[in-house]
Amino acid sequence: MSTELIAAIVCAIATLGAAVIRVISSRKRTEEAASVSSSRETRARKQHRFDVFVSAPLAGFPTDEAIAADHDRIAPVVALLERQFGFSVYWAGRNIRKRADFEAADLSAKGDVNAILDSKYFLLLYPDKLASSVLFEAGIALRGCLTSIYFVRNRTHLPFLMTQASQAFSNVRTYEGTLPEDLVGLLQKHGKSLF
Repeated sequence: MSTELIAAIVCAIATLGAAVIRVISSRKRTEEAASVSSSRETRARKQHRFDVFVSAPLAGFPTDEAIAADHDRIAPVVALLERQFGFSVYWAGRNIRKRADFEAADLSAKGDVNAILDSKYFLLLYPDKLASSVLFEAGIALRGCLTSIYFVRNRTHLPFLMTQASQAFSNVRTYEGTLPEDLVGLLQKHGKSLF
């Protein structure tokens, strides 16, 4: 066998090997991309740890009394979602009634973002115009294509882009009312179809 023929065979084998490696790595990247896709179709097929992520202000309130009062407004909504509808609910404020109950901010942020991405629905409860992490959480939910319901006392309390989010995005709906009365009434009237 000539040297040129041996070189040609080695080059052909190397080219074939490189092509096989590219195909395998391309399939792996496609599978990985599908597993983290945020499209609604992919999210619909995904098994979620939580049905509903309840997003309600906590640290935005100035006093322990205000935090406790907000907890008492949100708790009946969470109880209704769990008991009447059988939803699994993530609510970071479940055990928070005063500032001393808060976790470290970095741990809380990581846990909340993971829980949002592992939820089927996002429920924003925004009783007043507040600087609150709930606005950040709503952005994460929107990016993750979660069906999102914004329940606000007054739509004008939302930041500018969020006031019309329900017109811009098919997975967002905004309702106005007081907590918990109006939201509980809305949930009892429409049931799971609200989501």
